[in-house]
Amino acid sequence: MIARIIIEPLEPLMFRGPGEFDPSARGIATSAQSTGWPSPSTLTGALISELISMSTSFQQSQAQSWDDTIERGLALLGKVGIEWIRGPYISSSHPGLVYVPLILEGRRICLVDLNPLIDAFSRFLKREVSYDTFIRMIEASARREPILVYSQRTGTALRTRDEGVKGVREGFLYTESLVAVRRGFFAVEAQASPSIQNLRDRALKLGGEGRIARVKIDEDMQLVNGLKAFKEGYAVLLSPFLMLETPDIEVSEERGMVVTYKGMDIEVPMGRVDVKGLGFSVNERRRKPMLPAIFEGSIVRVKSCQNVLQLGLYGCLKNPSNEESLLAKIGFGSFYPLPGG
Repeated sequence: MIARIIIEPLEPLMFRGPGEFDPSARGIATSAQSTGWPSPSTLTGALISELISMSTSFQQSQAQSWDDTIERGLALLGKVGIEWIRGPYISSSHPGLVYVPLILEGRRICLVDLNPLIDAFSRFLKREVSYDTFIRMIEASARREPILVYSQRTGTALRTRDEGVKGVREGFLYTESLVAVRRGFFAVEAQASPSIQNLRDRALKLGGEGRIARVKIDEDMQLVNGLKAFKEGYAVLLSPFLMLETPDIEVSEERGMVVTYKGMDIEVPMGRVDVKGLGFSVNERRRKPMLPAIFEGSIVRVKSCQNVLQLGLYGCLKNPSNEESLLAKIGFGSFYPLPGG
């Protein structure tokens, strides 16, 4: 079955970026700020963990190598009944209202209403408005209804408790910035076995510090319906497109930035290409690789895509590897199509 999985935060969340966040590792006055946009591995991992917790027969051991991690990851998706996940995006209780990330000025990510983005981008492609006017239209739309709200709190490290009394470690302060979704929720769309329905109305831990969110499931396939007919054109990335090899990058006046990866040309008229860390594996107790990536919020143009529903942007490759298939199935390379050829 194909379903939309709604993940509704019940409290402010912490989506950690790279780096340590611990006074004992970083020294006094350390700080952490939520990225505001979750990695697909964060959402998919939370769903898988909850499905595993509902099973009494599941056992997992440590992988011995990265290749072993890939094989185990593919097998794990099969065991919990998830074939693929596309997303995330932010949706609202208002029908048809969808928010997606967009990179402005090369680095700054803002969340924009998809409908104004489609309208402004279409006018830009038709040369009805200039690039600067297009950016101003997007910024105005983002300012009108900010969808994310940040809050900050300060705390201190503690010594071992003694007779029920908390002891403060002098000088070890930390500050963290959390993010909450205003009148909305994160959503992914997935093909999975009927057992995915067992997640309905479940509470799960999401992101750093085990913050709580509630799961709902419906059949409002806003993203999947747009992907079924996609073969080529423009799209906005909902999650990073990770590349296992160093791509070739060319910049020209005619096509802008063109990223060539395994024979596939990806035009990037707006966005960012950089290195992305995949975080830390708790089970294996080691860091995951850092890979070249086209970041979420980038606008790309691709051609000759055959399987974007199951594999996202990896569906434009001729022969995706097992590692690329795993990245795609957990949500990396997901995108929202933009009209405009």
